[in-house]
Amino acid sequence: MRWVRVVPVVGAVVVLTVAAIGYEQYIPIHHLQRARLSRLVVDRPPGGFAVKPTSSAEVSATSNPFATVKAAAKRSPNSTGSYSIDWAVTGSSTEGASALVSLLPSGSDAAAVQAEAIKAYLGASSFKSNNLSFEGSFSVPTPSDAGTAAFTSTSSKSEQKVAVVVFREDRVVFVEFVQETTVAKAEAAATSLAGAEYEHLRQLGSGFSLVVTSWPLEASLIYGAVAVAIVVAMLSVAPAVSMTRRRRRLAQEEAARREFRGRGRKIARHQAARRR
Repeated sequence: MRWVRVVPVVGAVVVLTVAAIGYEQYIPIHHLQRARLSRLVVDRPPGGFAVKPTSSAEVSATSNPFATVKAAAKRSPNSTGSYSIDWAVTGSSTEGASALVSLLPSGSDAAAVQAEAIKAYLGASSFKSNNLSFEGSFSVPTPSDAGTAAFTSTSSKSEQKVAVVVFREDRVVFVEFVQETTVAKAEAAATSLAGAEYEHLRQLGSGFSLVVTSWPLEASLIYGAVAVAIVVAMLSVAPAVSMTRRRRRLAQEEAARREFRGRGRKIARHQAARRR
């Protein structure tokens, strides 16, 4: 019958589907690698800065300046983190750049951190306690929606000029501070760094994660072998059943023939006896 051939095939498809789902559920091993936070930052500073950072490290949740990051770290620790990096201008001990990049679990969390950063670092009185007066914002071509601010020292003993840029790309918030001897230099370096970081984050993509998944070879081979064995066994049912039915039919036909021949011989003997 046709169902004898169809049912094993359908069953094999079901087994393969369940096996694929089970494989994804039970075989992969997920590793949290917080060192991957460093990948969120460009590996080269603006021109004129020493390539080797003066410092770079993960920023712990407790030391993070943003309340949203602290809350997100408690709620989704494997999807939250911040990383800071500092570069110095070549041959200078007072000029340099600092960047803080934060990864959040969702775009809404990142938007909240961006709002915190804008309020904290781009306001007219953001660095008043550091004797820096607000000079105004400046234009950054990439990303075009970045928030910016420039500050200059109010102290006669300092020529400090600082440019700040804040922007968000999906779940990542980037904040940078550039200190130079002139506002023009600070703004130029900040613009360059912001553009490079923006392109870097776009290349990383929205799927960036601190969790790395691996599939153990031995477990995968064993799992696959068992699944294949089950499928082969199910597909073997139809031929086995068909062969059994064929043998039974042939046996029945042979029995019928024997019975027919037996009856024929009896009739022949009966007729021969009557002739006598």
